[in-house]
Amino acid sequence: MISLSRAQTAFSLATGQQYEAGFKQELPGGRGFWTIAAYQSSRRTW
Repeated sequence: MISLSRAQTAFSLATGQQYEAGFKQELPGGRGFWTIAAYQSSRRTW
């Protein structure tokens, strides 16, 4: 069951999926760090 207030009826319903992966590493001795990430998002409006 979905209930919407009057303010929310101006927006259409939507569903989505999101995938995310990442890796973070600190360099020896705390001299720095690096990060890499990838993501994908999709949305479907009814």
